[in-house]
Amino acid sequence: RSLKAAQAMRKIPGIHIPDAILQRLENSKAPKEEGIQIALETIEQLKSMPGIKGIHFMAVGWEKIVPRLIIESGLVTPAAHPA
Repeated sequence: RSLKAAQAMRKIPGIHIPDAILQRLENSKAPKEEGIQIALETIEQLKSMPGIKGIHFMAVGWEKIVPRLIIESGLVTPAAHPA
């Protein structure tokens, strides 16, 4: 949701956030929306990978964004998940 959050996550062992992602967030006029687009792009890539059976969402401190990500990524339709 922000450059600062991505930089903090990058310090966690096992998490890799490419420089290009940090640059996208830094250059964006709307970092939260840019983060959402990055998440949706990542989900799309994961959906096409063989062997992937699910996606674990962790939106610490921003849990309300999860339904939007699930719906906009096509993982479930709005009718199947009433808000």
